[in-house]
Amino acid sequence: MTIQEDLQIQRKDDAWKVIGAEDMGNTNNAINTIVSGKKQIKLATTIVQIMFHGNTGFRWPVVFHSSTTANSHQLYNIIWESISALDEKGFKIDYIMFDGAAANRSLTHLMCDNPKMSEYTIIDVFDNNHTINIIQDIKHVLKKIRNNLEASRSSNANSNKRHLILNSYPVLWEHFENAFIFNYQSGLRIHKRLTKEHIFLTGPTKMRNKLATDTLNKDMLYLMQAYKSSLEEKQGEALNSTIDLLSQTSEMVDIFMDSRPIISQCDQRLNKLQTILTFFHAWENDPHLNKCNLITRETREDIDSALMGFLSLCKRCVSEGHSLTPAYMNSDLVENHFCQQRGICNGLNTNPTVQQYGPSNNAIILGQTTLSGKCNTGGKATFYEAVKHKKSKKSRSTSKSALRRL
Repeated sequence: MTIQEDLQIQRKDDAWKVIGAEDMGNTNNAINTIVSGKKQIKLATTIVQIMFHGNTGFRWPVVFHSSTTANSHQLYNIIWESISALDEKGFKIDYIMFDGAAANRSLTHLMCDNPKMSEYTIIDVFDNNHTINIIQDIKHVLKKIRNNLEASRSSNANSNKRHLILNSYPVLWEHFENAFIFNYQSGLRIHKRLTKEHIFLTGPTKMRNKLATDTLNKDMLYLMQAYKSSLEEKQGEALNSTIDLLSQTSEMVDIFMDSRPIISQCDQRLNKLQTILTFFHAWENDPHLNKCNLITRETREDIDSALMGFLSLCKRCVSEGHSLTPAYMNSDLVENHFCQQRGICNGLNTNPTVQQYGPSNNAIILGQTTLSGKCNTGGKATFYEAVKHKKSKKSRSTSKSALRRL
């Protein structure tokens, strides 16, 4: 999360402390001093927040660090220190989830020599009999797939720009634009949530998870199929690969939005995820395609981490008698936490300073009923409340004016 650059002095008892500088923990600070050969003070520009999310929906902000640009080795030390602290309190960490930033992707390779071979599974250094899975946030993965589609244009066919090809047919963003126009001209809208924001993307709208989910779900698949049926046979064939891709992404959206727990290895949703993974691997291994005809390497790695990591986690947890809810497996609660930081305590258009961030965390923890509906997840994160709060009933009026009416 981006914060305001601000250096302040805070007094606690008889001690004075400077707050607002970069502080990534004692280990990382010592490494920076050794590498640079001197102690440096830099104003922090971002916050690195570590949150615990239980399988039952319980969530808790564990620790935060002020940073300028968090590197993979810094995140490595922070994560293992957090796991150690939670382990001392009796919490077992089954998986680590983050988005597909470059530092996070480097962290994955730092923790695991060959992620694909190990199915994104590492050994807990504090308990050799326990393993931890590394999983990419599925909402960010879907957003990256949508961004790859948005970059694929027919005008890029003879250039080095993105021009996706699947099963000898192109997958173009023009297909989505034409389907959007058909959706409004057909009279009865097939995809009721589809708007201009979904199709004509800008910098801010590209960051919104909900727009990507709506563009890759079952409604979009049905719309594309209906649009194909309205065309002539040869024109409709050009949409075959786009429909094939939407059939896979729509299954991903449905599964990871499903609040039913997975309690058995025979669950059909696990078989569907394995089929989706095989689909993307077959696309990647097509010898007739070059890198411009495929989604980016980073996106392919994120898909592997999200699906292989989740399948491996389900296999282990179910065999131990636990259940997993697919709808919990995302970072919506972190996005909502950041929006509460801005909205509840510091104004929606103003990021907090380092000094404001800590007390704001306490206010968010105590005010569990106050949630932000303006985050890029598309709604309130009430699904992640540990306790469901009921509305208080209005007390009966006993004023004199009310008694006169009786």
